[in-house]
Amino acid sequence: MAFNGTYLTIDGTAFPTAYMVIPSYKVNNEPIIVNDYYDANYNRHIIKAPAENVTITFRLRQQYNDTYPAVLAFFTDEMEVTYYEPKTDSYLTDTFTYINNLTPEIDRQYNNKVLFKELEMKLVRKAASE
Repeated sequence: MAFNGTYLTIDGTAFPTAYMVIPSYKVNNEPIIVNDYYDANYNRHIIKAPAENVTITFRLRQQYNDTYPAVLAFFTDEMEVTYYEPKTDSYLTDTFTYINNLTPEIDRQYNNKVLFKELEMKLVRKAASE
């Protein structure tokens, strides 16, 4: 399936791209090394798990205090995320959690609202979906 305009779907709901700084969206896949050793002939053997460590990073756009709670409501300790994988131009689904602090930093006040700074988001694969 090619790109359909959505980068993330979290627990069945598309995460609005209006909340994201699109150029900051990155998917990093790293193999999980189960065993790495040299045999008696000094040949290296690397045994990898069938799954990979997946990390999705992006920045949230600046948000006002009235929209910030709705944006953060998407992120929980365990969420099913369908994400766009740019390398393969496809979508994959796994269970993720976030590992960064979701506490906003105030940028400034504007029209009796508080404007928060951009927030770096980091989602890490928790478990492979079957």
